[in-house]
Amino acid sequence: MRIIDSFTDEEKEKLENIGVELRDREYEISELRDIMDIIMDAVMNNLDEDGEFTELAEEYNWIHDKMLQIEDDAMYESENVIIRVYFNDEQIALLEENDIDLDREYTLSDLEKLEDLVYNIMMSNLDENGEFTELAEKYEKIIDVIVKIENEM
Repeated sequence: MRIIDSFTDEEKEKLENIGVELRDREYEISELRDIMDIIMDAVMNNLDEDGEFTELAEEYNWIHDKMLQIEDDAMYESENVIIRVYFNDEQIALLEENDIDLDREYTLSDLEKLEDLVYNIMMSNLDENGEFTELAEKYEKIIDVIVKIENEM
């Protein structure tokens, strides 16, 4: 992934001061981790005698936190998720009754489509007055789980 635009000029200068020169190119996760190790060394080297953060240590710590977020974003962008593990046995049975494959990899787009599908199933299980039935409530809880998975991606 490209990371150069994630940093201000001042942050890039701070990185250069510790031997990290960001280039306008794609970086692998392993390269990000190597850079984070260098940054953490800078944090540790800039603590005061009592081990407390100095202003410079705080600045490097901020850059390190930013790198962690970049790494997290890259991991979620590049990975799909198998969703079976997020559901309890009853929810799995309900989903499988509707021919939903829980063992394939889902992208964020796939999860959004699944959320819509389960919503339609839930709505078809309302009573004649449009009130939630026990079954509709179970599907609503499944939607809550799907939304949680989406938010984690």
